[in-house]
Amino acid sequence: MPVPPKPATAVSSYNSPVTPQPSPCGADQFSCIYTLQCVPLSGKCNGQEDCVDGSDEMDCSPRPPAQLCGSMEFQCSSNYCIPSLLLCDGVPDCHFNEDESSCANKSCLNGALLCTSSNRCIPAHQRCDGFADCAGFELDESSCSECPINYCKNGGTCVVEENGPMCR
Repeated sequence: MPVPPKPATAVSSYNSPVTPQPSPCGADQFSCIYTLQCVPLSGKCNGQEDCVDGSDEMDCSPRPPAQLCGSMEFQCSSNYCIPSLLLCDGVPDCHFNEDESSCANKSCLNGALLCTSSNRCIPAHQRCDGFADCAGFELDESSCSECPINYCKNGGTCVVEENGPMCR
């Protein structure tokens, strides 16, 4: 009768067998790989390191970046939000200028806004009227009651009027 093979055992650096230990964590917990630590399973691959060794974020499939900004804001690549009113206004507001990089080479006159999704100008009287004339970031309904930082270029002064911020 053949002798059954012995179960495989790990060998430590001291050439003595190491017996694998059962996980100290509960069924609803993740056992960190390199530290004796348990974190909730909901912490596995959630984009935030819960284990001291970061093992709860290892071997995770890539996730799209979280949308941090509101519907009337543009998210810069550095996860910084700017009012959509600042898109394609000729002034870079994002660290890598992405708010100006994909703009049509077109400008609008008399306080009109360039709608980046349709490449048409939204007249000043249609700004802040409660109806989004520009799809996407609702550019014409953004920042209606405030002057965004550095909104006016070339030394202009921002004034909030009935139809939103205007440069004078």
